[in-house]
Amino acid sequence: MNAAWSDPVLAAVAASLDGGREEFGLSLLVGGSWMTGVAVGIEVWFRLLCAELGDDAPPPLTEEAVAAERSEGLVHLRDARLFWQVDGVPTAGTLVRVRLSEVGAWACGVIGTLDHQPRPRPDIDLG
Repeated sequence: MNAAWSDPVLAAVAASLDGGREEFGLSLLVGGSWMTGVAVGIEVWFRLLCAELGDDAPPPLTEEAVAAERSEGLVHLRDARLFWQVDGVPTAGTLVRVRLSEVGAWACGVIGTLDHQPRPRPDIDLG
């Protein structure tokens, strides 16, 4: 795969989440393994990261920061799990940023059994 290329539909889907509170299940094939979680916009992802680090009241991201994030070609997941090729066992869910150019395939929805479904979004102040 050309490292500079990324799926324009996935890029549009990722960009549509920025600035909003929408989220949905998304599975990505990255480096030969499936990563699955809940796709969120950069503002939600940033606030969740700050909450994990103990800052419950971070400043909002500026429009410039959101535009810079979008230009980096990233998709943001919460409660992301990686399914290893060897045994299919997922890692514990976490926050992840994935470069769109690293995605070999993708699908809407979360891969996994009922006991590996994502948790509801934590209660954070979205402004």
